[in-house]
Order: sequence, then C-alpha cells, then structure tokens
Amino acid sequence: MQAWWYTIQKLLVQSFSLKVLFSLLLTTLLCSAIGWEREQIQRPAGIRTHLLVGLSSALVMLTSEFLLMEYNGTVVFDPTRLGAQVISGIGFLGAGTIIKEGYNVKGLTTAASLWSVACIGLAAGCGFYYGAILLTIIILIALQFMRQVLPKHSQSHVMIIFLEKIDDTIETIRERLEEHRLFIHGIEIISQVDSCHPTLKVTFSKPPEIIDLGYILARIQQIKGVEDVYLK
Repeated sequence: MQAWWYTIQKLLVQSFSLKVLFSLLLTTLLCSAIGWEREQIQRPAGIRTHLLVGLSSALVMLTSEFLLMEYNGTVVFDPTRLGAQVISGIGFLGAGTIIKEGYNVKGLTTAASLWSVACIGLAAGCGFYYGAILLTIIILIALQFMRQVLPKHSQSHVMIIFLEKIDDTIETIRERLEEHRLFIHGIEIISQVDSCHPTLKVTFSKPPEIIDLGYILARIQQIKGVEDVYLK
C-alpha cells in the first residue's frame, strides 16, 4: 500500500515539476515580448522589469498549488489568496512609472502593462495557458499596431507668452491651443529679469499636417491679457 502511494506521489511531483518548468518558460516568453515593446520606445520599465513581475506572479500561483499538494487537504486555505495579493500589491510598482508633466500624465500605459504581465504570470502559473497567450497577443497588438493608427505628433516646440497678470488667461491659452489640436507637454511660469510682467513657457507638439504656426500665434495674441508671444 505504501509503495503504491509513494509511486503515485512521485508521479505527481514529476508532473508538477514539468508544469513548473513549462509555466515559467512560457511566462518568460510572453512577458519578455511585452517588456521588449516598452523598451523599444524608451519607457522606464523594460524587459527586465516586466519579466521579474511576470515570473514572480507565476511562481506565486505555482506555490499555491504546491501547498495544496504538500498538505493534501490537512490544512484548509484559499489557493487564490496569494494571487489576490499580487494584483493589489503591483500598484506601487506601477505608480513609480507614472510622471505628471504640467497638464499631462505619462507612464499610464507602462503601469498598465506591468499590471497586465502580473495577470499573465498568474494565468500561466495556474495552468491557464490559453488565456495567458491570448492576452499577450491582444496587448502586443494594442501597444504596437494601435500606435501606427493613432495621430502622431512631431518634435516639441516652445512658445513664450508675456502676460499682463496671472489670472484666468492661462486657462484660456490652454483651451485655445487645444482647439488647434496642439499637444501640451507643460505650461511653466518663468521669471524674466528684464520684464515686470509674468511670462509663460509653453512646451507643445503639433500634428504633422500643421505646418505654419503663425496663425496659432496670432490667435494667442488676440487673447485678452496677452502682451506678446513668440516661438523660441
């Protein structure tokens, strides 16, 4: 009887070891693909970060399954609790990739991709390989190919605007620029030694089809409270 049970247990251990190997290798492939895409566009979290998050998440789910096998029902616990802690705890890492510049926020996509590879790792770790592979394909399509469809902006430009005083004029300027489909990277109040008036430094980029910025400068000049404006 003991020999029979030992044989069954040995087969289970061998089968689980193969699953561990396959799950970690699959997670490595899937998460590296997403990390490589992020690294190609110079994002703070690249292959290594995505790989570490995905592999760790996969191991968490494998650990849950191992504990179920190890205690064989003698200890009752929820095997999904460890995975739930991964999902809630990955937020601090994603927050580190988010940067606020003026009116714009960068890094949200990278933060979301980190959360996604954690989910991919959990899926691969629990044996849901089809879901992990399918999600990776969808994410890569969304990140890589949708960027070709969305409007592109050219290099950044700097606009210097002299104001009479700081009031609602700044908000009006921002709205006027957005009306002309300019992408604002930041609006900064700078001090001028040779001027007693507030000065704005607006960093922006424009769609490729907008060639002449003269008309936009004229529109900014017409705003009440704006004394002068020029491109740096």
